[in-house]
Amino acid sequence: MTCRSFRDVCTGTWWQSVEASVRMTHGPSACILPIIISSDETNVRRTGQAVSYYPVMISIANIPEALRWQETAWSLVALLPSKVTRPGAKPVESARLRREMFHRCMELILRPLLQTEVVNVATGDGASVLAVPVLAMYIADHPEQCRAADIKPHNCTWCDLPRDQYSIPCRVGEERRAADDSSTG
Repeated sequence: MTCRSFRDVCTGTWWQSVEASVRMTHGPSACILPIIISSDETNVRRTGQAVSYYPVMISIANIPEALRWQETAWSLVALLPSKVTRPGAKPVESARLRREMFHRCMELILRPLLQTEVVNVATGDGASVLAVPVLAMYIADHPEQCRAADIKPHNCTWCDLPRDQYSIPCRVGEERRAADDSSTG
């Protein structure tokens, strides 16, 4: 098996195949507008107390990697609360409420993106092109990946093995990632 490493998103075959599909539908000058969503629980000081939130950030993938990781390339879309519970709720019920809240909020945040078929975008040289927004990546650490996948935090996000039966990193997950890379890269 060959392992390929890509320096930028647009160098992969995923990008090329999605863009080819967009051009067949919207014309030869159409392009994709690849959207990156990221979230990570963070603590914020508010009225002297630390409060946890999930900032949901958005960026686009068709900018150079060196620029993509600068603060100015990201915009805050939402600030989701991390502590959602009902009075008297058991921990299992509270965890379920947090997952449901996360999913409903992400659905509301992403709905405009998923309902938008095509937009006119100005390029750097002042021209206008048709662009189709596509959710390209969701970047998150393990707890947020588990929340997005609606699985318990001690489970693997790549396989369905119980925690005591997989190693870290999960070998099944590594094999799946390698298979995905070889089929899309």
